[in-house]
Amino acid sequence: MTVYVVTGPPAAGKSTWVREHAQPGDITIDYDTLVQALSPDQPSDPVEQSPYVVMAAQAARDAAFNESADAAMADVYLMHAMPDRHALNRYRKHGCQIITIDPGYDECMRRAQDQRTPRQAAIVDDWYRRRGLVM
Repeated sequence: MTVYVVTGPPAAGKSTWVREHAQPGDITIDYDTLVQALSPDQPSDPVEQSPYVVMAAQAARDAAFNESADAAMADVYLMHAMPDRHALNRYRKHGCQIITIDPGYDECMRRAQDQRTPRQAAIVDDWYRRRGLVM
């Protein structure tokens, strides 16, 4: 089975892409959903969560990946907006297919400003700056 690591800035459409491609029985590992599950009475926007919830959600995402990547009997879809070099190397070592969803800076900024918190727009900006795509 295939493990897909879906990357991209906030508001790029990662969740939409996964919903359009995953089949019943496939495994979906979504950081935003993990944050909401770990802290349901807190703000729904993951960037507004406490550092403890963020650390727990990251650990849960990593544990879910480790368990499902090694014994996958179905396709696995892991959403990871900004994997660092270490994470990318680990994903490649496991033979994951890396998918980047990128509708472009202007579109992501528009979506982030229309649908999300002001902090999301800053994260979109950071995502593109880290890749040298925005000066």
